[in-house]
Amino acid sequence: MPLSDMGALVPQPLARGIGITDRPGQVVQQAFSGDLPAVWRAAFQPKELTPLERDRLLRKWGLDQGPYAQVFKTLTNPLLIAMLALSHKFPIPAGNNIFKMSKAVEGFAAKFPVLRKLASMQGLFLGMKRRGSKVDFVDEFGAIIKDTADFRSKYGGLYAENLSVFEGQTGRLPSLKEQRLVGAWLDGLHKPLRGYQGKNGKIRIGSGETTASLEAIGTLMPNLEANMGGPLLRLARGFRQTLDDQWREVFSDVKGRKRILEAIRRQKSSGLSDGTLDTMSDFLRDPKKVSDYFPRRIVQSEEDFRKLIAVLTESASTKKFAKSATRRAQQWASPEVYKRKFQMLPAFEDLDQMGDVVDAGARARLDALSKARLIHAARIEGVRGSTLRMMDKTPLRELEAKYPAMFQPAEAQKIASILADVRPREYSLKLMPVISQYNHTLAGTNAWTVKGGGEKVVQMLDELKFKSKANSVARYQAHILEDTYIPVAMGRGTFRSTLRANLWSQSTQMLALKLENSSGLQKVLGESLTKSLTEGMKSSRGAFSLANLERKTAGYFYLSTLGLNPGSALKNMLQLVLTTGPVIGYRTAAAGAGEAMRKAHKYYALRYGSSKLNHQAAIRKAYPEFGKSGLSGSPLTEEALENTLINAYEIGKLPGVKGAKATIERVSRSMMAVFSTSEHAVRLATFEAGMIHARRAKMPIDAAIELSRKLVERTQFLTGPQNTPFFLLDKSPLVRQLTQFPLRMLEFVTTTAMTLGSGAIDPRTGKAMNWLGLNPGTFARMIAGSVIAMELGEAMNWNVGDALIGGALPTFQPAGKVLAPIPIVPPFFQILGATAMGLGSGDFSELARSTPLLIPGGTQLFRMMGLVPNVPGDAGRVVSKAFDRTYADYSQPAPDGRIALFSGKGTLKGYYRPWEIIRYGMGIKGGDIESESLLLQMMVKQRDQIREARRSYMDARFRNNASEANQITENFIERFGFNLPVTEKDMKAMQLRRQMTRLEQVVRTMPPGPAREQVIQIIAQTLGTQGQQILGVDPALLGEPSAVRQAARTANVGRPGFNAKTGLSPLDFVNPTTIGRQRGVNQQQPPF
Repeated sequence: MPLSDMGALVPQPLARGIGITDRPGQVVQQAFSGDLPAVWRAAFQPKELTPLERDRLLRKWGLDQGPYAQVFKTLTNPLLIAMLALSHKFPIPAGNNIFKMSKAVEGFAAKFPVLRKLASMQGLFLGMKRRGSKVDFVDEFGAIIKDTADFRSKYGGLYAENLSVFEGQTGRLPSLKEQRLVGAWLDGLHKPLRGYQGKNGKIRIGSGETTASLEAIGTLMPNLEANMGGPLLRLARGFRQTLDDQWREVFSDVKGRKRILEAIRRQKSSGLSDGTLDTMSDFLRDPKKVSDYFPRRIVQSEEDFRKLIAVLTESASTKKFAKSATRRAQQWASPEVYKRKFQMLPAFEDLDQMGDVVDAGARARLDALSKARLIHAARIEGVRGSTLRMMDKTPLRELEAKYPAMFQPAEAQKIASILADVRPREYSLKLMPVISQYNHTLAGTNAWTVKGGGEKVVQMLDELKFKSKANSVARYQAHILEDTYIPVAMGRGTFRSTLRANLWSQSTQMLALKLENSSGLQKVLGESLTKSLTEGMKSSRGAFSLANLERKTAGYFYLSTLGLNPGSALKNMLQLVLTTGPVIGYRTAAAGAGEAMRKAHKYYALRYGSSKLNHQAAIRKAYPEFGKSGLSGSPLTEEALENTLINAYEIGKLPGVKGAKATIERVSRSMMAVFSTSEHAVRLATFEAGMIHARRAKMPIDAAIELSRKLVERTQFLTGPQNTPFFLLDKSPLVRQLTQFPLRMLEFVTTTAMTLGSGAIDPRTGKAMNWLGLNPGTFARMIAGSVIAMELGEAMNWNVGDALIGGALPTFQPAGKVLAPIPIVPPFFQILGATAMGLGSGDFSELARSTPLLIPGGTQLFRMMGLVPNVPGDAGRVVSKAFDRTYADYSQPAPDGRIALFSGKGTLKGYYRPWEIIRYGMGIKGGDIESESLLLQMMVKQRDQIREARRSYMDARFRNNASEANQITENFIERFGFNLPVTEKDMKAMQLRRQMTRLEQVVRTMPPGPAREQVIQIIAQTLGTQGQQILGVDPALLGEPSAVRQAARTANVGRPGFNAKTGLSPLDFVNPTTIGRQRGVNQQQPPF
């Protein structure tokens, strides 16, 4: 029956939570209502506002209902009104003004210590230019990064094509021995060994009486081409062509050669000359002088590694590391060219592994020459004759391995020094690691030296150092530029990352040694896999390098969180609302989105039509201006899927992977298709909006493309050193996951949104448009746009607040979960944290919840599995329970068609319409499920007030105070919007507690037996003749059933009694005419 004449007032779901942009409006409404406690809650504890306290004035004026209720709520938000006024005062700058910065904002983020770690290079060097340059320094630095990446991508793709041709012809990738054969062919080892031929077929060592005359080495591998075969020889010639193309691009430009020669001249004048510089000078003057060029990748010995670690761990090592990076920025930046003359040889290990391909006679002459040079140097250093004779008798390999045990410590120390000075440096013939490193290094050479990027950066560094004498901000900028940005841009990494990588290298080499010596593991893994793993770990390159493993693991977690996830893709589209619209206007952003969609049909025709172009080629033809800008359409997707050349090779040759590699890549790209489409759409829409904005300002096409490129870079939070928050720059990709977007968003709010267009000039007056030196208009439009977006989302029953804060990725960690209260936990650390929690507590439920992170697309698959209908059998429910995921029971729908929804632990959460459940499973927040969750959170926050109201109400009822009970009910309904939750069971429980003394309750809780009887006797003896009066019942009857005690209880007229058979609910309003009636007089007696 109805609870009262007011009708059935039950708790109603909340539309959405009160966000930070809603608080000002709620504060104003509570203030005008005169409710000061509600004002405090609205400002600082908005979750505690009850449904009737929200929008109090609108409800009072009758504007909270009807088709225009959302409009009135939006327009009465004082924050929106203020931001719209501020947007009008500081309008959107024209295209030629939008990136003009005032002097006041140069290096804006670097001026505030709290922003220094959180900002990227865009904020730390904002608006700064080198002396004599019209281009922002950040853009010059970004051009270096782009040139480097383009070079690596271009030639890495050419090398990969050659490998693909070989794989197509043979059905496999080249083995390690075949790699060495190709490397030897490229190095010209099938010809007379360059630098070891002497004069007239003789090589003279020493002078005078000690002169030794040895035969020239000749050809190390005269039958090399015969041993290679057709496909392998074609692979070698393809690599030769690509190597030559790289050389021509880097060194054919006259200006580039002059710049390198000038760098060499400066280095020689400073006393830093070595054989490398002489070889480079010869090559640049006559490129044909060095024939059969093959990159020299020096084999790192254990002694080299120890020296490197010692240098890196010195107290002043960080400064030394930075200064060495600065010096390399001024010179030719590749160590790949050395004079061979007695200084360079193919690695002996590689020669040994090629077996009979190496001519035994030439190899013996090479060993004899190396030992003769070693003995000659020892004789000059004054080594004893007996030691010299022992060295002459001992084979070279044995001498190099055992000399510390063969000679006295003093002599052994001399020999160690001689070996370090005289022994030729060995370079590797392993094709893939050498080519991968060479492509990486030469790209830096091209960007830094040939194109002059290094000179620009060093000039900026020198200017900052000059200013740093009197300016602490310039001192800080010079410090981070020298210590961090220069090493990162050169591909060397920072001091910390270099140390970490070298320690990893040592660890993998030790692990490889253990694997080689473990017969048990070899049996488990198999011979082929053991060999591949051992070789990869020994080199610590490619798929086994620390950087690549971290990057690939991060990419895998992107695949598990974003794969098959339409909710994340939909949230990603809100970047247009959050950043693009505020900068150039929402109408322009919408026009850009329309233009991008208009051109999309051409992209799909080129991509999937008769042309069958790849993605990048189709983008360049369908969106030619975007293609010219050099932007990546989907950087996050590429980070999840990218394969470096060496990594693709290392993974491809693992047993069992070869055939599945292409399938795995296709499946991965399909899983990321929805999210990558959203990334493409947002970037293309932003770029096209920039082009529209530039055309309005009648900018030239090149300037328009540059403006659009910068607009995408500033608003879409792209990757790269210049776009990564400084705090994350040298951190592992596993740490950067989920944290980059919130930090870049914070930088946008605090720096970008306040400074864009700050130096704009009014064309009519020629004066600055922003007299503050800042431009808060962008920030104001961002807030206004967010307010409107959230109100529109509420009208559509969609909560967009989470997307406006955290972007497409999962953001805030619920309290009580892994690593809480840390709000953002990257997936890798969530797995580690859940494992640690399970080991510490024995409860592995959080680890089970985190398991989907280990499965591609797992986040979405496990969320949907228990929520979609027609899953075979109970698979969805079983899996959802196992991994603590919400699931729906479609087998027993309610009469109105709604479906029961349960938590992973089996607790009923409510009944909802099927489409609401499907939407929830797709990751789209909002709807009844979230609304009821918000209501529950509000009631939990208000539990103390609700509990107190219930207690006061029942107390008033038992005291027969009808007016007080009615007042409590009315106040509760006025505040919360629903009736006081008091049931008949609650009333009966209180009635029994009031009828029963504490002593009677103690006896009732005791189990029957001698102890209970003894307690009853003690009570009776203690109370004596007063027992009946105090207890209302004879103490001797305390152990009897409740019916006997109730019948024997002392009559007390007017004493509260509870009639469980009453026809009224205890939630009804009190009727004063029935209060105090005796039992049985009125069957409608209320429960007193």
